[in-house]
Amino acid sequence: MLLGLVIILFTSFDSPTVSDMLKNFHIKAAGVQTVIKFEEKFPQITQDEKVYLAYLQIYCEHNRREYFKLFTKKY
Repeated sequence: MLLGLVIILFTSFDSPTVSDMLKNFHIKAAGVQTVIKFEEKFPQITQDEKVYLAYLQIYCEHNRREYFKLFTKKY
């Protein structure tokens, strides 16, 4: 039983979190420097996954297909 818990624990570290997926998508759409400035200016948006997802939906109109792939994976 302990071995099973250890395996589950280690496999959970390999999968990216929703926040990481959102940030990576934002970087792909806007660039690293823009995302860094955005995080500094609006930390309240990047800390709440649902708000960040809604922001990206509005901001990333030209990447609609990739956005919907992200949206259907976790929510």
